[in-house]
Amino acid sequence: MDLQAIEARLEAAPEPEKWQVEECWEGYGVFYKDDGPGYLPIAEEVCQGTDSGEALAEFIAHAPEDIRALIEEVGRLTVEHLEMR
Repeated sequence: MDLQAIEARLEAAPEPEKWQVEECWEGYGVFYKDDGPGYLPIAEEVCQGTDSGEALAEFIAHAPEDIRALIEEVGRLTVEHLEMR
């Protein structure tokens, strides 16, 4: 696992704290809502026509913060493991 590559992809994502789930005409979507008049689609019509669309859209929208938390935990556990040696 290349944590540096994962962190680089995470840092390249445009302001993940502004990602939001919206119900769309046919399913759910994940959008980047900036301070401007519109918003940028990240994923549209997720799981169109299925009951899992909202859950998958929420998973996508929260992935950056979840990944950040997991990277921090891996770092903490690595330090803890090294200290136990």
